[in-house]
Amino acid sequence: AGNVKSKTSSRGREFLDDFEESDEEDEEMAPIHVDHIPQAFSHFSYEHSKGKQLVCDLQGVWNADDGFVLTDPVIHYVCSRGRKHTNGATDKGEAGVKKFFQTHMCNSLCKRMGLRKRTPATLISVAGK
Repeated sequence: AGNVKSKTSSRGREFLDDFEESDEEDEEMAPIHVDHIPQAFSHFSYEHSKGKQLVCDLQGVWNADDGFVLTDPVIHYVCSRGRKHTNGATDKGEAGVKKFFQTHMCNSLCKRMGLRKRTPATLISVAGK
């Protein structure tokens, strides 16, 4: 894979270049805007945990030298035994995951990572739930 580099467009909006080397020329190769990264990371956290956790509500700043400094994440945990608030009061479990996917629109980074488009109706079933 190539190196990640930051560029600034004529409108002052930063995007990343050379995320991945590829000869494909389709919508998956659209530029990755810096503001796509937290949303794609949230989606990735859900897929990688097989539907058990979703890290969202990421806040912070982007710096071209250091990347992101993120604070105050919310982690929704879907427990097969029905436990609530495993990660504190902001952990809304399955309801929080559903709410995220009601508004999440996959972006070019989600597509490049091969993340499946999700809706509240197509969430991963957690065993024992």
